[in-house]
Parts: sequence; C-alpha cells; structure tokens
Amino acid sequence: MAKIFGEGSGLTEEPINDIPEGGSGFHRHDRPARSASEADPVSTDYNDLTSAGVEHAREVAKGEILETIEKAPSRALMFIGGKSDQSRSGQTGEVWGEALSEVANGREDLVVLTKKHIDEMRSEGKEKGGKVISSVQEIIRANPDKKVVVDYPLFIKQFGYGFEDRWTKKDETTGKAKKTEYFSEILKKYNNDHAACIADWLKNDGKLALDDGRVLQGPRPEDVAKEYVEGLSRLYQFAKDMVPDRPVLVQGIGHQWDLDAVVTFLATGSVNYDNWVLTMGRPEADPKEQVIGEGESVGNVMINPVTGESTVDYRDRQIYFHPSKAPLNGTLKGKHPNQHF
Repeated sequence: MAKIFGEGSGLTEEPINDIPEGGSGFHRHDRPARSASEADPVSTDYNDLTSAGVEHAREVAKGEILETIEKAPSRALMFIGGKSDQSRSGQTGEVWGEALSEVANGREDLVVLTKKHIDEMRSEGKEKGGKVISSVQEIIRANPDKKVVVDYPLFIKQFGYGFEDRWTKKDETTGKAKKTEYFSEILKKYNNDHAACIADWLKNDGKLALDDGRVLQGPRPEDVAKEYVEGLSRLYQFAKDMVPDRPVLVQGIGHQWDLDAVVTFLATGSVNYDNWVLTMGRPEADPKEQVIGEGESVGNVMINPVTGESTVDYRDRQIYFHPSKAPLNGTLKGKHPNQHF
C-alpha cells in the first residue's frame, strides 16, 4: 500500500482502468543530474536534476501545466500526485508546485498547495494528533469557487523502475537496487544510447539475444504501458474519492522507454515498433528524434474501461482510439478511422 501524505493509503489494490475526465496525463521527468556538465551543473535545490532541468520544469509548469488548469472546468482539482522510485521524477513535480505557487500568489481564482506547505501541515498535525489529508480537504472546502492544485508526488508502484523487477532489482547482498541483466546488457549493446535501446526493445518485444546464445526476456512494452495506465487510474480514483464534488485532473511523472510505450498504447491500442514510429509522428527521423523528450507531455488522457476507447494529446495531435476500428496503417496526418484531429 502506498503512503498518502505520510499516512495509510487511499489507493485501492483492485484492478482499475478508468479515467473519465479530461486533463489528466503524464510527463517525462526533466533533465537528470547524470546529464550534468560544467555548463549545466546539478541544481543546488534539487539534487537529481540539473540547473537547466529545473528551469525547464518551471517553464513547463507556467506554460502547459497552467494552460491545462486554465482549460479545466470551474472548481477543478489538479493533483500532481504520481512519481516513480527515482528522485528526478518527484523533484520535477515539486518544481512544478513551487512555480505554480508563484503564479497563484497574484490571483484570486487559484489555490496551490505545495509539497513544502503540506509537509509543514503534516508536522503541525502530528503535534496536534490530526491527519494532514483532513487539513488538505478543509482548505479545498474553504475555497469552493476556486481551482485548486495539490502538489505532492506520491510513489506509484506501477511507475517504478523496480516494479516487478522491470529495470532494477534488489541486490540480495547489498540491499540496494541494481540494473536487471536485461537492462544492463541492452545498454551495453548500444553503448548507452537509450534511443537505440528503445527501438530494439520495441522491435523485439523485450527479448534480447546475447553473444553467448542466451535470450533474455525483459519487460514487455505493452505490459509496461498497461501498468502505467493502471497506476494513473488508481491515482485518479484516490483524488476523486478525496473530492467527489469537483472535476479532477491528475498528473504522473515517469520515464523514457516507459512513456514511449504508454503513448503508443493509448494512441493505437497495442505497442510495437511500427505503431511507436507512427505515434511519435517523425517517421523519417533518427531514433534520438523519435523518443519522448525531457519534460515532454502525454496529455489529456481519458480511458473508457467498458469500450476500450482512449484519447491522448501528443505532439500537437489529439488522438482518439477505438478497438473496433481497423488497425493503424500509414500515417496519423489527417483523418484516420482510429484518430480524430
């Protein structure tokens, strides 16, 4: 069970795949500390992001995240609530909250609760014997006509590198997480070129042939996509249960590879290399230009669990998928039986 603001989880363990309201979505985290350089050092405030990564995350918050809030129905709640087990994921969301708080300071129609604010409330609540989730709900109720942003990224297990040993697994000797054999070997094969690795992963459905004759089975791309969607759906349901009388949008922050599979699944209903190239919208480009970029969004996700329909906004396209339509072939430019623009 996850922890909600340090308390027991409100996220259910039952399978769920239902996001009926628009505006929810995913982003890839911003530039990680491992990409730091002399020109772009590690941030002094967020130790798993670079300085440029923090600045870009602020731009994303004050640009497309704010635009999503503006377009949301009146009284909407946005919960920036989903992160992975990698620090850069949660830190990206925290930067968003601080940037949006700056925007809200000059407005009468928007309330933003940052992680820092909620942690302070949590400390005060412990001293008084109260629960911070109740305090958050009280603030929301006290602003009945305003839109509210709650920024508190929670670990969502389906987003995790270590979920079912997806990309990392626990070392029994040290107790620390280390790359799986599949992840290590595919990175070695392509000299740490993640874009080339992603293309291989998608082309071979997670299988990797080694020089010694063994074939490793890594995570299947479509399984990863479905797991992410389930995680976002659970996050949505938790937020909706917290404020059932308001429109709800949730935001999850994940990773390259995973989100390449997610957007392909939402756009086409299945994950393979051809559908990925089609969904990325850059069929002639090198793989480096195909993969989801730092801070890039997979937006306006809606899912109907009964019909299997889904919608997603990606790279300036509004894509609608229905499983009863013909399989995708060709291009997403213009109208297609599975896509509405």
